[in-house]
Order: sequence, then C-alpha cells, then structure tokens
Amino acid sequence: VAVAQRAKVSSAEDYLGKKELEKAKADIDAALQNDKTKNDAKTWYVKGKVMEEMATKNKSVADALESFDAYKKALEIDPKMKEAMLEMNQRMFNLYATVGNAGYGNLNEQKWDSSFENFKKATEIAEFYNSKNLGGSIPTDTSMTFYTGYAAQQANKKDDALTYLKKAADLQFKGEPALYVILAQAYEEKGDNANWLKTIEQGKTMFPKDKRFNDMEMIYYSKTGKTAELLGMLEKKMAENPNDAATVLDYAIRVDNMANPRDEKGEDQPKPANYDELMNKAEAAYKKAVE
Repeated sequence: VAVAQRAKVSSAEDYLGKKELEKAKADIDAALQNDKTKNDAKTWYVKGKVMEEMATKNKSVADALESFDAYKKALEIDPKMKEAMLEMNQRMFNLYATVGNAGYGNLNEQKWDSSFENFKKATEIAEFYNSKNLGGSIPTDTSMTFYTGYAAQQANKKDDALTYLKKAADLQFKGEPALYVILAQAYEEKGDNANWLKTIEQGKTMFPKDKRFNDMEMIYYSKTGKTAELLGMLEKKMAENPNDAATVLDYAIRVDNMANPRDEKGEDQPKPANYDELMNKAEAAYKKAVE
C-alpha cells in the first residue's frame, strides 16, 4: 500500500510535467489521504507545486494560498529539504506575485478590503520565505507596502493603514507624495503632533516642488498655536512671491485671522498679545494686494 501511494506522488509529478493539472491534483490529493504518505515532506511539496501551477495558470489567489500552505507544511516536516533549497525562491515568488497582482487588480477596481487582504497575504508569503534561510529572498516592495496602507486607509482600517504607511515612509518610498500627505493626516487625527510635523518635513524634503507640504506645515503651526513659526512661514512665502496678488492676499487673510481668532462655531476668541502688530501687517498686505 505504501509503495502504491508513493507511486501516486510520482505520477502526480509526471502529470504536472505534462501540464495535466487535474490528474496531478487527483493523484496528490489521494496520496495525502493515506496514512503512509500524508506525513512525507515530498508529498506536501508536490501538492505545493501542483497548486502553484494551477494558481499561475488561473491567476487564482485561492490556489496560490493552498500552494503556500502545502509548501509551509513540507518545510515544517523537512526544513532543509533539497528540492526546496534549489527551487523555493522562484516558487514562493510566483505565489507572492499571483496574490500581489490580485491586490493591484482589486485596487484598480476600488475593492479596498480585498486589495488590503491580498496585499497583506502577499507580504506574509514573502516574510515567511525570507525567514527560512533557504538561500534566497524576496526583496521588499516599497510600492506594495504603500498601497497596502493606502487600501487599508480607504477601507477605514486606520490602525492597519498607519502601520503600513509608516513602514513605507521608513523605507523612504518615493513613488507617491500622497504617502506623506495621508500619513501626516493620520498623525494629525491621532493627535500625535511630533510625528505629524516630522512627516510633513519628510514630505517637503523628498518632494520640494509639491506645495501641499508648505500648506500642511502652516496648518500644523496654526492648529498647534505656534503663531510665531506660522508667521515666519507666511512671510517667507510672501517674500518669495512679492508681486503675486493671490499670495499677498492669502497672507493678509491669514494674518488677519491670527489677529482675530474664532472657534469652530465662529465665536470670537481673546485677541493675542501682538494684536496691533498683526493688524498692521494685515492692513499693509491688503493694500498691496489691491495695488
């Protein structure tokens, strides 16, 4: 019986070589039902290969994950099996790519939950293989790290979003300035002022031509009550664009608002100590904007 079941494993490999995948699956599943072969690393490894081939052919996440589980089982039984040492890098990458590509497909279709789950599972595949010291590795994809966080954010999974967006920022992802915009907003929402400002500054450094970060920095100083820093930024911005009416008017309005603060309901708040100075600056800028 044992010989017959091991023959099933061999025939499954033969069918796999001939691309007769259904027959290969039937034989390897039969071998996994038998006590004599269900605990052999080879049996699980062949199961992984069959399901990997089906996953690649059908672009199937379910088949890819079934293959992943089979490979994990094979390595659990024999952590240093020779075939795995020779082949596993490409095989795990195939699974990683199949699941990751599904995540990108979900992203394009705005299926945020599915996109997040597939990206997260692809990352799990890479991290598992990289932890096994089998002679190869799957490089960290900073783009996927960002989009995992982005999908989580769109799916309203705020804690997961922060985890992956922070990781992408730590990896200095340069593909999307939106990373630093979204991450800064997440820190603002959490009331983490130190990381809020740090992220804005990181965005400014990496994308110096993106004006959003200057605006975000001014919002930060305004909301945290750091009026001296905000005034300095506003004056620097106006000095750089002295003949642009929109910039001068924006300066005048912002300084006017600093001199005459209001709460969220529009109610007047106490005037700052430098009220007269601020109003003089605002008046001069209003006049210049009119000119």
